Amino acid sequence: MEQNRPNVGGKIRRIRREKDISQKVLAEKIGMTQAAISRIEQGEVDVNSSVIFRIAEALNVSPASLFEPDEAQKTAAA
Repeated sequence: MEQNRPNVGGKIRRIRREKDISQKVLAEKIGMTQAAISRIEQGEVDVNSSVIFRIAEALNVSPASLFEPDEAQKTAAA
């Protein structure tokens, strides 16, 4: 993975865990399978904008927030 590229899957995983939502529940909310959520979080698949919007809505965050680097990523890029 490119160093300056945002880790969207990791960000989704972190926010989902902070909100105590399982992959299965998130998947049900957005009409996907738990396996698909797992693959997204692991960075195995690219996510199109409609899925980003559905995930953001389900997690109650802005779609842009899924692309913002975490503090660890900001430090590594400096």
